[in-house]
Amino acid sequence: PDIAVLDIKMDDMDGIRLAKKLNELVPHCQIIFLTAYLDYATEVYEAEHSYFVLKQHMDTRLPEASKKACLNLASRLAEAPCLTIKDRRSVTKIPVRDILYMERVGRKTRIVAQSGERWTIQSPAELLQELESSPFIRCHQSYWVNAQAIFSLKENEFILIGETAIPLSRTFRHEAKEAFFAQLHHKTEK
Repeated sequence: PDIAVLDIKMDDMDGIRLAKKLNELVPHCQIIFLTAYLDYATEVYEAEHSYFVLKQHMDTRLPEASKKACLNLASRLAEAPCLTIKDRRSVTKIPVRDILYMERVGRKTRIVAQSGERWTIQSPAELLQELESSPFIRCHQSYWVNAQAIFSLKENEFILIGETAIPLSRTFRHEAKEAFFAQLHHKTEK
């Protein structure tokens, strides 16, 4: 989610714990806390959030909170690393965090993102050269996988979020596994 409106008091999990989990899993997500209890006003600072709204002021404050969350989101997305996809008629920026993998098919590159897919004549190497540091791992002659999208590693394939399996070729297998474990180690250090 890009924006989450969370009630603090819920049945199975309180909104503050859920917000902490969202902060961890979806750092760009803007959180608006909604509650009928002013007692939680100081506890919400345990999680990153955009706004705190009391339910009795919801009609006046929620539109303002939503506007602020949208502005925060736009500014965070503008700062996020993106790939610039060019074709004959347009130039599109896709946030790196949304891309699952790239596949070279003939003379074109297929970019598969959570929001759909795009095609370009640019090679993956051309697309990646604009990034300061790249989370992409080349695991096959035709495939570059976003390490952030890898759910698990099986013997000869990466399993991505959404259960897509990407093969690890013999040529790239050793380097791909090393890069994956380096990314995993780097992530656990944070």
